[in-house]
Amino acid sequence: MKGWLVAESLKDTPPGQWIVYGFMLTALTYALLRTAGNLREIYRLRRLGTRRARHYAVRVWGASPVPLQLVLAAECLVTDALCALMLLALCDVTLW
Repeated sequence: MKGWLVAESLKDTPPGQWIVYGFMLTALTYALLRTAGNLREIYRLRRLGTRRARHYAVRVWGASPVPLQLVLAAECLVTDALCALMLLALCDVTLW
């Protein structure tokens, strides 16, 4: 029932507001894909070892996997935090 109410309220949305919604969707998609990629790489480093890792720093430079896992986890946290802040800032923007 709530989905129907949301659909009814979006029907009267001005075209400028759809640009803001597009930016919000793009930011959310970027954060989710980046986090999923980093978590997949952490999994590959832990389970499969450095030989089958796809990360450039491990394959080419021979970096140690443990610090790289910390950097990937930190990047996930920073990316998600910045995306959350961007979504909070954009939810108050109206282009009317």
